[in-house]
Amino acid sequence: MAPHPGPLLVDTNMILECHRVAAWRTLSQRYQTHTVEKCIEETQTGFQNRRPEQQIDVRALRASFSAIHAVSELEIADAILREPLIVNLDDGEKDLWSHALTRNDAWILCGPDKASLRVRVRLGLRDRLVCLEILLREKASPEVIKSSGILCEICFGIQFCYDFALDFSEIRRKTPFFGYGGPGRTRTCNQTVMSGRL
Repeated sequence: MAPHPGPLLVDTNMILECHRVAAWRTLSQRYQTHTVEKCIEETQTGFQNRRPEQQIDVRALRASFSAIHAVSELEIADAILREPLIVNLDDGEKDLWSHALTRNDAWILCGPDKASLRVRVRLGLRDRLVCLEILLREKASPEVIKSSGILCEICFGIQFCYDFALDFSEIRRKTPFFGYGGPGRTRTCNQTVMSGRL
Protein backbone atom coordinates (compact mmCIF):
# COMPACT_ATOMS: atom_id res chain seq x y z
CA MET A 1 0.00 0.00 0.00
CA ALA A 2 1.32 3.44 -0.93
CA PRO A 3 1.82 5.91 1.92
CA HIS A 4 -0.68 8.69 2.44
CA PRO A 5 0.19 11.36 -0.14
CA GLY A 6 -0.89 14.35 1.92
CA PRO A 7 0.52 16.02 5.04
CA LEU A 8 0.88 14.00 8.25
CA LEU A 9 0.44 16.26 11.27
CA VAL A 10 2.19 15.01 14.39
CA ASP A 11 2.11 16.21 17.99
CA THR A 12 4.79 16.21 20.68
CA ASN A 13 3.82 12.78 22.01
CA MET A 14 4.33 11.19 18.61
CA ILE A 15 7.70 12.86 18.08
CA LEU A 16 8.97 11.69 21.47
CA GLU A 17 7.63 8.17 21.06
CA CYS A 18 9.05 7.72 17.57
CA HIS A 19 12.46 8.81 18.81
CA ARG A 20 12.19 6.49 21.79
CA VAL A 21 11.73 3.45 19.54
CA ALA A 22 14.12 4.71 16.82
CA ALA A 23 11.29 5.04 14.29
CA TRP A 24 11.36 8.76 13.55
CA ARG A 25 13.68 8.50 10.56
CA THR A 26 11.41 5.88 8.99
CA LEU A 27 8.31 7.98 9.58
CA SER A 28 9.76 11.31 8.42
CA GLN A 29 11.25 9.84 5.24
CA ARG A 30 8.08 7.99 4.27
CA TYR A 31 5.55 10.77 4.94
CA GLN A 32 5.24 14.52 4.55
CA THR A 33 5.55 15.25 8.25
CA HIS A 34 4.24 18.59 9.50
CA THR A 35 4.02 20.08 12.98
CA VAL A 36 3.88 23.45 14.72
CA GLU A 37 6.54 25.49 16.50
CA LYS A 38 5.06 24.78 19.93
CA CYS A 39 5.47 21.02 19.47
CA ILE A 40 9.13 21.50 18.55
CA GLU A 41 9.54 23.63 21.67
CA GLU A 42 7.90 20.95 23.82
CA THR A 43 10.36 18.29 22.63
CA GLN A 44 13.08 20.26 24.40
CA THR A 45 11.22 20.77 27.68
CA GLY A 46 12.82 18.77 30.50
CA PHE A 47 15.61 17.74 28.13
CA GLN A 48 18.10 17.23 30.93
CA ASN A 49 15.84 14.72 32.69
CA ARG A 50 15.22 12.47 29.71
CA ARG A 51 16.79 9.16 28.84
CA PRO A 52 19.41 9.30 26.05
CA GLU A 53 17.01 7.91 23.43
CA GLN A 54 14.55 10.72 24.19
CA GLN A 55 17.10 13.53 23.97
CA ILE A 56 16.37 15.03 20.57
CA ASP A 57 18.74 17.25 18.62
CA VAL A 58 16.52 20.19 17.71
CA ARG A 59 18.44 21.09 14.53
CA ALA A 60 18.21 17.56 13.18
CA LEU A 61 14.55 17.43 14.18
CA ARG A 62 13.71 20.63 12.33
CA ALA A 63 15.54 19.41 9.25
CA SER A 64 13.52 16.17 9.23
CA PHE A 65 10.14 17.90 8.81
CA SER A 66 8.55 18.84 5.52
CA ALA A 67 7.18 21.93 7.25
CA ILE A 68 6.97 23.51 10.70
CA HIS A 69 4.17 26.04 11.05
CA ALA A 70 3.79 29.13 13.17
CA VAL A 71 0.31 29.58 14.65
CA SER A 72 -1.24 32.97 15.35
CA GLU A 73 -3.45 33.95 18.27
CA LEU A 74 -6.22 34.61 15.77
CA GLU A 75 -6.01 31.05 14.44
CA ILE A 76 -6.20 29.68 17.99
CA ALA A 77 -9.20 31.89 18.78
CA ASP A 78 -10.98 30.78 15.58
CA ALA A 79 -10.33 27.11 16.43
CA ILE A 80 -11.73 27.52 19.96
CA LEU A 81 -14.83 29.24 18.60
CA ARG A 82 -15.33 26.31 16.24
CA GLU A 83 -14.80 23.73 19.00
CA PRO A 84 -14.57 24.95 22.62
CA LEU A 85 -12.94 21.70 23.81
CA ILE A 86 -9.76 22.81 22.05
CA VAL A 87 -9.11 25.22 24.92
CA ASN A 88 -8.47 22.21 27.20
CA LEU A 89 -5.71 20.74 25.05
CA ASP A 90 -2.03 21.00 25.87
CA ASP A 91 -0.36 23.95 24.17
CA GLY A 92 1.26 21.91 21.42
CA GLU A 93 -1.94 20.02 20.61
CA LYS A 94 -3.95 23.25 20.75
CA ASP A 95 -1.64 24.88 18.21
CA LEU A 96 -1.58 21.76 16.02
CA TRP A 97 -5.37 21.60 15.88
CA SER A 98 -5.61 25.34 15.31
CA HIS A 99 -3.30 24.94 12.35
CA ALA A 100 -5.08 21.81 11.06
CA LEU A 101 -8.41 23.61 10.94
CA THR A 102 -6.98 26.23 8.57
CA ARG A 103 -5.97 23.58 6.01
CA ASN A 104 -8.05 22.53 3.02
CA ASP A 105 -5.87 19.67 1.80
CA ALA A 106 -5.89 15.92 2.57
CA TRP A 107 -4.13 16.09 5.95
CA ILE A 108 -4.19 13.35 8.58
CA LEU A 109 -3.21 13.66 12.23
CA CYS A 110 -1.47 11.19 14.52
CA GLY A 111 -1.70 11.81 18.27
CA PRO A 112 -2.85 9.68 21.21
CA ASP A 113 -4.16 12.22 23.67
CA LYS A 114 -7.69 11.48 24.90
CA ALA A 115 -8.79 15.12 24.78
CA SER A 116 -7.51 15.41 21.21
CA LEU A 117 -9.48 12.31 20.24
CA ARG A 118 -12.63 13.89 21.63
CA VAL A 119 -12.02 17.02 19.58
CA ARG A 120 -11.88 14.91 16.42
CA VAL A 121 -15.20 13.26 17.23
CA ARG A 122 -16.88 16.58 17.97
CA LEU A 123 -15.58 18.10 14.73
CA GLY A 124 -16.66 15.11 12.65
CA LEU A 125 -13.06 14.43 11.59
CA ARG A 126 -12.73 10.78 12.58
CA ASP A 127 -11.50 9.95 9.09
CA ARG A 128 -8.43 12.10 9.79
CA LEU A 129 -7.37 9.85 12.68
CA VAL A 130 -4.42 7.55 12.01
CA CYS A 131 -2.63 5.01 14.22
CA LEU A 132 1.16 5.00 14.47
CA GLU A 133 1.22 1.24 13.98
CA ILE A 134 -0.45 1.64 10.59
CA LEU A 135 2.02 4.34 9.56
CA LEU A 136 5.00 2.17 10.46
CA ARG A 137 3.66 -1.26 9.54
CA GLU A 138 5.18 -1.56 6.06
CA LYS A 139 8.63 -0.17 6.81
CA ALA A 140 9.49 -0.57 10.49
CA SER A 141 10.66 -3.86 11.94
CA PRO A 142 8.24 -5.89 14.10
CA GLU A 143 10.52 -5.20 17.08
CA VAL A 144 10.12 -1.45 16.65
CA ILE A 145 6.34 -1.71 16.33
CA LYS A 146 5.98 -4.00 19.34
CA SER A 147 8.27 -1.88 21.51
CA SER A 148 6.16 1.24 21.13
CA GLY A 149 4.19 1.33 24.34
CA ILE A 150 2.00 4.15 23.11
CA LEU A 151 0.57 2.12 20.22
CA CYS A 152 -1.91 0.27 22.39
CA GLU A 153 -3.17 3.56 23.77
CA ILE A 154 -3.63 5.00 20.28
CA CYS A 155 -5.46 1.94 19.02
CA PHE A 156 -7.75 1.90 22.04
CA GLY A 157 -8.35 5.58 21.35
CA ILE A 158 -9.45 4.88 17.78
CA GLN A 159 -11.93 2.26 18.90
CA PHE A 160 -13.05 4.48 21.78
CA CYS A 161 -13.97 7.30 19.41
CA TYR A 162 -15.64 5.13 16.78
CA ASP A 163 -17.73 3.24 19.32
CA PHE A 164 -19.20 6.36 20.86
CA ALA A 165 -19.15 8.92 18.05
CA LEU A 166 -22.90 8.67 17.51
CA ASP A 167 -23.63 9.33 21.15
CA PHE A 168 -20.99 11.66 22.51
CA SER A 169 -22.62 11.76 25.93
CA GLU A 170 -21.39 8.18 26.42
CA ILE A 171 -17.80 9.38 26.26
CA ARG A 172 -18.27 11.27 29.51
CA ARG A 173 -19.36 8.09 31.28
CA LYS A 174 -16.96 5.63 29.64
CA THR A 175 -13.87 4.55 31.55
CA PRO A 176 -10.85 6.25 29.93
CA PHE A 177 -9.20 3.98 27.41
CA PHE A 178 -5.82 4.41 29.07
CA GLY A 179 -7.18 2.20 31.84
CA TYR A 180 -7.78 -0.81 29.63
CA GLY A 181 -5.38 -3.71 29.85
CA GLY A 182 -2.59 -3.93 32.37
CA PRO A 183 1.18 -3.68 32.73
CA GLY A 184 3.08 -5.63 30.13
CA ARG A 185 0.06 -6.16 27.87
CA THR A 186 1.17 -4.88 24.49
CA ARG A 187 -1.32 -5.67 21.75
CA THR A 188 -1.40 -4.55 18.15
CA CYS A 189 -4.42 -2.73 16.79
CA ASN A 190 -5.63 -5.76 14.80
CA GLN A 191 -5.11 -8.18 17.72
CA THR A 192 -7.07 -5.94 20.07
CA VAL A 193 -10.02 -5.32 17.76
CA MET A 194 -10.25 -8.92 16.50
CA SER A 195 -10.12 -10.36 20.01
CA GLY A 196 -13.21 -8.39 20.98
CA ARG A 197 -11.56 -7.03 24.11
CA LEU A 198 -12.82 -3.49 23.57
